[in-house]
Amino acid sequence: MSTSSPPNNPSNILTRVASIVGLLAAALYFTGWIYRWAYYAFFQIEVTTLNLPFESFLIVPLQVFFGNLGAGDFTTLLRSLFTIIVAAILIQLTLQIITFANNKTC
Repeated sequence: MSTSSPPNNPSNILTRVASIVGLLAAALYFTGWIYRWAYYAFFQIEVTTLNLPFESFLIVPLQVFFGNLGAGDFTTLLRSLFTIIVAAILIQLTLQIITFANNKTC
């Protein structure tokens, strides 16, 4: 028999938060890299030759997702928030389906 830590253990919660932050950072970096690569490819410049700082690849996706928010332009913000909520729901649904399928086979 194996012992597992209870779900409310502080170290377990910290591990989950750290994994979520890590996945979010990887997704932001990937989005920033692709955005910068496509932008500079239009001008036929290689991104690797520019010596851009690592942090800039994490900041650029904010403009990609939220656009240039003006005084009355909240449609981009609403679309982004809607997309984030739908993605979170789909991830939870997928995890529940995987758990259900795993319990069925065991």
